[in-house]
Amino acid sequence: MYGLPLILAMGWLGQQAGTAPALHPEADAFRAGDKAYIVAPARPVANFDYVISASQSGSYNEWLLVNHRRRTEQDSSPWQANTSPAAEQSFYNVRQHQARPFPPELRGKVGQWRLQSAQFDIVILELSEVPQNDYERNVLETWIVNCRTGRTMQLPARSGARVLSEDWFLFIDETGLYFLNWNKETRPISLDLAQYVPLPSKNPLEMLFRKRGEDQEVEWYVLSGDSGTMARISNEEARSRQSDYRPSIRMIPVLDVAHTRSQSIWVRGFTSVDAGDLSSSAVFHLGPEGQLPHELNTRSKLASEVIGRDYIMSAGISSELNNARHYAWYVRDHQFMVRTIVEVPLTEYEAFVRDVVQKRAMELARTTVLAFHGHASMNDEKLPSSAEWRDVLAPHLKDRSLLDRVTYLGNGQKLSEITDFRDGLMGYVDTPYGRATFAWDSSVRWVPRP
Repeated sequence: MYGLPLILAMGWLGQQAGTAPALHPEADAFRAGDKAYIVAPARPVANFDYVISASQSGSYNEWLLVNHRRRTEQDSSPWQANTSPAAEQSFYNVRQHQARPFPPELRGKVGQWRLQSAQFDIVILELSEVPQNDYERNVLETWIVNCRTGRTMQLPARSGARVLSEDWFLFIDETGLYFLNWNKETRPISLDLAQYVPLPSKNPLEMLFRKRGEDQEVEWYVLSGDSGTMARISNEEARSRQSDYRPSIRMIPVLDVAHTRSQSIWVRGFTSVDAGDLSSSAVFHLGPEGQLPHELNTRSKLASEVIGRDYIMSAGISSELNNARHYAWYVRDHQFMVRTIVEVPLTEYEAFVRDVVQKRAMELARTTVLAFHGHASMNDEKLPSSAEWRDVLAPHLKDRSLLDRVTYLGNGQKLSEITDFRDGLMGYVDTPYGRATFAWDSSVRWVPRP
């Protein structure tokens, strides 16, 4: 849909060639502390015709479970909502942009499917009764599925499992904790992991566990998804294995209208506090401590009218392990959408924000000077006075507060009486980066700040 501009917005070609990504005019951007990000235009996923919902196992996993069906004539009717349930389930990998079919042996089962765990190309699914409320969920079946090959393995319904690798899983039932592989071979784990804090490892096939005893001595263990074993390791080895990766992006849902299920989805960094957005009129202002707009933490609006309930909705974020890219996804108007988020240098983000502020100021200057001339044309060529001009122009702007950014230098003159009509200054819009000036003849110019 977007072709080359979308690729440029993602910086995909630039990253492959080792150069900086390019900012695209359709893209959005935001800053979180010492990092800045660009958000690509939304890309519709054509694999699904009519999407009912999508979900993932926790945050940042690549594989999603999509409930969908074929679109019908009733779906286009403005008079009656189509409440037909989803007829199909599919797996979708946000990062790889790949859809995989639901295993044939799992299709047609009565109940509600839920992703319990996902890692690599492996997902663990639970089939439960359709809940009567948010707290009831009776699990009927549990399955492990390889999305790439379609291989499946059923587990006892009341057991739990977590993906360690494509071959080994962490299996839990009433008898204890085990390693489990595709051949249903189990290896017991004598350690009570409930007493330990799990931590990520640099190796995605490993899981680290830490416990501090009563004597403050720290114990470390590593679970290996390669071999299906657990081993005690030293503090030094644990430190060398720990991952410095932390997800840096979060999604924030906001109700569009109170007491509705429609929400707007925003994205920002975990480090952001009171983050603003670049589309607001406040983009003209310095921060409370004198920071320029490009030095402030901001957020980006991904989509509006996303259907959800409170903080439960068909929307989420997947990330690459190296944190280089994030993939924000959501379902809107029963269409699955993806927006890619890529980190950009702060210098490019500064240029992006300067351009946004300049364009916003120039637009405001043009709107203001046209409003002045429109008023004069209906009042015998007379401009408003310095005392009344905001009240006169307010009906011409959607946001009256924008006039606080305008300085008007006139005071009730008649346009026919102005001698320096072409070069004289009627007023200006001030920003931290410069001024958008407008003359008596309606011309608008940008004057950068020295």
